[in-house]
Amino acid sequence: MKIQKIEIEQFGGLKDFTLELNSGAQYIYGENEAGKSTLCAFLAAMFYGLAAKVRGGGLRGDSRSLYMPWGETYMAGTLYFEAEGTEYVLSRRFGQTARGDKTKLMTAVDWQEVSVSPDEIGQHFLGVGEEAFYKTLFISQLGAAFEKGKEDELMTRLSNLERTGDEDTSVQKALAELERTQHELVTKTGRGGLIVQLDSEIEALKTELLEAKQINLSFRSLLSDIQQMTAEKEAADRKLSELDEQRKTAAAYLEYQKVQQAIKKAEEVSAHLEQETKRLDALQTEKKQLAAEKEALASVLSLEPDAVLHLAEKEAACTVLEKQLKQQAALLQEVNELTEQVAQKKQKKASVALVAMMLLFVLLTIFLGIFLSPFFFVLTAAFLLGLVFGIRRGNNKENLSLAAQLKEKQSALARMQEEATDQQLALLKEEIKVIFSKAQVDSLQALTEKLEAGKALSFKLEALGQEEKRLAESVKRLALELDALPETEAKEKVAYNGPPLAVLDEARQKLQRQQLELERELAQKNAKAENGFSGTRSVSMIESALEEAYERRRELCEQYEAISLARDVMAECAEDMKNTFAPVLNEKSGALIAELTGGKYQEIRVTDAYKIMLKTPAGNDIVPAEFVSAGTYDLLYFALRMAVLKTLYDEIPLLILDDAFMQLDDTRQKEAFSWLCDRHAGQVLYFSCHKPTDAWTETVITL
Repeated sequence: MKIQKIEIEQFGGLKDFTLELNSGAQYIYGENEAGKSTLCAFLAAMFYGLAAKVRGGGLRGDSRSLYMPWGETYMAGTLYFEAEGTEYVLSRRFGQTARGDKTKLMTAVDWQEVSVSPDEIGQHFLGVGEEAFYKTLFISQLGAAFEKGKEDELMTRLSNLERTGDEDTSVQKALAELERTQHELVTKTGRGGLIVQLDSEIEALKTELLEAKQINLSFRSLLSDIQQMTAEKEAADRKLSELDEQRKTAAAYLEYQKVQQAIKKAEEVSAHLEQETKRLDALQTEKKQLAAEKEALASVLSLEPDAVLHLAEKEAACTVLEKQLKQQAALLQEVNELTEQVAQKKQKKASVALVAMMLLFVLLTIFLGIFLSPFFFVLTAAFLLGLVFGIRRGNNKENLSLAAQLKEKQSALARMQEEATDQQLALLKEEIKVIFSKAQVDSLQALTEKLEAGKALSFKLEALGQEEKRLAESVKRLALELDALPETEAKEKVAYNGPPLAVLDEARQKLQRQQLELERELAQKNAKAENGFSGTRSVSMIESALEEAYERRRELCEQYEAISLARDVMAECAEDMKNTFAPVLNEKSGALIAELTGGKYQEIRVTDAYKIMLKTPAGNDIVPAEFVSAGTYDLLYFALRMAVLKTLYDEIPLLILDDAFMQLDDTRQKEAFSWLCDRHAGQVLYFSCHKPTDAWTETVITL
């Protein structure tokens, strides 16, 4: 395997980080807190995901919180690698919880997604599980040292690693668990266990079944009733089925009617909308025409609101002035006539009529004096004298009266002439003429008619505006109503002439109640027939329980036989594994520790008690691993790991070391580096905060 490139969007303290790698051994150097351990953790997380939170482990036991960047809610990165001749791209995104994690694995050439479970990626490409990875392919700081003072079950764990990839699998634990399970089925004495308990239950069920069958003989009279009620129930079921079919037809017919009504409603709304739209268009046309007519009356409508009243007042004033002019003319004529009469009176003392009367009266008095009495002559004389005096006095009086009238009328005429009535009349007529000219009329009546016509147009336009608003709202409402109507397609006509759906539902409910009553009575009779008396189970229930007990006993017996066989085989395999794997592991780890220590230690022995022992060059001294130095301790564990890897793999795919040789002296560090650079693994990544020495001859990368 070869990791080609690492891209980290954000993980721990690394952000927007890219690192390209080569094949073989590479020394990745960086100062403290440069991100070396974080980079190692990122590689492990890409292949195996983030480890579950360890309860009580604090922050170090919660890798998700440990590597989550401050203030962020996710971690993400991409790994480019090659395995068995194929290049892959692995992308992972880690959320605040495992539920938010996302993984995508694709081939680099055609970007086809590879169907490997996110939990199986490490096992698939590296050949080991997560825990085995941390014990073999990945060696962290001080991770090579044993825990002093504690018995190390290395042999068992390493043996399990070779076959299962999980060092926590224990053959002894498995054997103990199998034995415990076997004893649960049948105890050592043979008088206890699940199988023996089932045998007792089976005997009890057989006895109960015999008693139940004997009791059922006394209830044969119920069978006839049960059969009859069963037939009635079946008839009710058939009738209910027929009613359901009829109800389906009625429901389909009702749905058809609803669809037809919906279609009709849509057509009505559409027709109404079309009608209202036409009315709106016609009204708008009429409104434009009336607006044009009103525009033609703009000159009249622009007059002040009281213009007609003022004009009427002016015409009334003109009428008054004209009347005054006529009165002035009449008065002038009267003055002229009186002047003429006064002149005539001066010339004519008595009128002809008065003379005639006087003559007639004289003749009468003479006649009376001749024929009656001379007294009438005296009376005639007196009358004549009085008449003459009266006529004179009357003429004078009449002349004085005419003069007075003439003077009075002359005064009145003078007053009229002083008022300049003709000028006022001319001025008013000129003002009236200007208004008529502006309004393009020739009379007050015509002006009034135009104003009334303009007001009528205004009122009509206002009424049309309100009607237009109403029609517009109606059109909008109808359009919305039409849009809100569900789209319906014409369905095939459904013929139905039966009762309404409500009637069918009522009949169906009634039939269901009858059916439930039948079922209840039938259940009671069946229970009475099967149970016989309270507390006794039915024959079918007992037979079913007996059959289940037999089946359970058969399964437990098969399980017991399988467990016995598994115990024997596993014990035999454990012994073979111990006898075959241990020598191979001892041989490979011994050869490597001899090479790394310059021959000081020749062999490693893992005892039956899983004690790790070292043999000196002379072959006489056996040194327990607990008594060597810390550097030798690290080297010993490293040799054991490499021996396991050599046993597990034909070629080690990948080896990651996080400053694992920091406790080695220069000589042993040189030997260890030399071994790593000899291409024992497809790719070796050695992370360190110490600058590489001359002992390292391969690629060096500085962070």
